[in-house]
Amino acid sequence: MRKYTLITLFCFCTAPFLSAQEPLVVEGAIVIQDTTSSPVLDGTIQFEGTEFQGRVAGAWKPFALGSPSLWVNDADNLYYSVAGGYVGIGVADPLARLHVKYRSEADRPLLRLTELDLGDVGQIRLENQNSSYFSIRYRLGGGDEPWMGWYTNEDPNLIYNPLRGALGLHKTDPLGTMQIHEPVRDTALLVMSPASSNQDSRIMLAEGPGGAVGMILHYDGGLNQFHIIGADNGGELDPAMRVKRTGEIALGQSFATGYKLSVDGKIMCEELQVMLEADWPDYVFESDYDLRPLSEVREYIDEHGHLPDVPAASEIEESGVPVGEMQRILLQKIEELTLYVIELSEENEELKSVLKAKN
Repeated sequence: MRKYTLITLFCFCTAPFLSAQEPLVVEGAIVIQDTTSSPVLDGTIQFEGTEFQGRVAGAWKPFALGSPSLWVNDADNLYYSVAGGYVGIGVADPLARLHVKYRSEADRPLLRLTELDLGDVGQIRLENQNSSYFSIRYRLGGGDEPWMGWYTNEDPNLIYNPLRGALGLHKTDPLGTMQIHEPVRDTALLVMSPASSNQDSRIMLAEGPGGAVGMILHYDGGLNQFHIIGADNGGELDPAMRVKRTGEIALGQSFATGYKLSVDGKIMCEELQVMLEADWPDYVFESDYDLRPLSEVREYIDEHGHLPDVPAASEIEESGVPVGEMQRILLQKIEELTLYVIELSEENEELKSVLKAKN
């Protein structure tokens, strides 16, 4: 069978200038002649059997007509699937509208966006039918620091500054290595969640690049407690502080039942202020206060080994000293002692008067 090659196109157009929407009308003939005996150059077009073919790199390649065929019948080049309307670059059976596959490291990058000048921003934009879009943008130069950003419409979701290694969430000019900004909602800026319930979440604050020494912020999902733990060369120390979700705090190993703050050790402070719920003992100086006679006080001491209303040593050893309550009790005893001294002073003055009268 002879092969006929299109070598000359004679045409006369009905209009000298046509717009992109107007059809091109050819008055004349397309001349096809036999050139099988002549050298065939790349770019030549022929009709072979049921398809048109083009001469590419010394070989005939079919055009995409009718059945799924290829722009260039070569896995290293560009493919088009008529059935799916898919385009493949480097892949003969594209699985998406655009499917790109690289063959070796030499093919990278798969996609390159080049700026027009140093002030332009390269952009990949995905848009829906409602004109909402998501875009990935990159800027280099133009007098500003370079950045790469992920945007929803014109709102920045994530900005990365490669010059400073800074990352901003909803922040175009992040301060520090990372800055999180919530522009709309009153909600948590950062949430760390484990794979399942009753598991732990951790943040490590390390001293150096090795990450072996520092402090760990740890939430124990089993105990429902927040811990601050020291890390030393890969090992963990006992928690320095524990906080329950109900508000109790323990500095040390355990919580004291019924108390908001438990300290396993000593405390030093310049001032401690205690707000008591019980009455301050100024009532001792009221006229109706029942002051025990000293004889009853002596009997109570002989029987119990301590002052009335004062906790025994065994109670203190077991439960500790309630500072606020103990201050109240001590002041009550001081005020009672003051009344006893006043009574003794009055009796002493009476005795002086009696003795003076006798003399």
